[in-house]
Amino acid sequence: MVDALCMQALRYLFANLVRSIHDPQNMELRLNCQLGAYMSAFGLISVGTGVGHAIGHQLGGRCNVPHGQTSCIMLPHAMNFNLLKVPDRLALVAKAAGIDTQKLSVKQAAKSAVAAVRQLVKDLDCPSRLRDVGISKSDFPMLAQAVMKEATTMQNPRAITLDDVLGLLQKAW
Repeated sequence: MVDALCMQALRYLFANLVRSIHDPQNMELRLNCQLGAYMSAFGLISVGTGVGHAIGHQLGGRCNVPHGQTSCIMLPHAMNFNLLKVPDRLALVAKAAGIDTQKLSVKQAAKSAVAAVRQLVKDLDCPSRLRDVGISKSDFPMLAQAVMKEATTMQNPRAITLDDVLGLLQKAW
């Protein structure tokens, strides 16, 4: 049930989010975004989040970066990091994004999911790099140490080390 709800949430958001920004008076688009947001909550409750969210918590709490922006910046990097461990799950994201994955390997489909998320962030005109929101490389050690203490880091599908977090921050910078 959670997979079905989350897949539909992703379909709603990929299909309607950018369009709703350009046509904010369109109640159908806005409703579909609200439904997508609501349905996605079941994944948070059942599965948890992971390293991207853990980094986002620290960026928000320690550096005053809004949560939505931290997600836009970190999600593609977290997806890439986890690609080796859960390519089949990421391939589902590609399908929800409307990508025809029939002729792609699971790994290719997973990579196309990362690309779809990057494109969505771009289409939303949201920041995609840490430096775009005022984060300095000198913040990385403090942030990485705090991330390693986050419970959400332990929910990540792939085991993560302090060096991994520093690498993710570097890639996102």
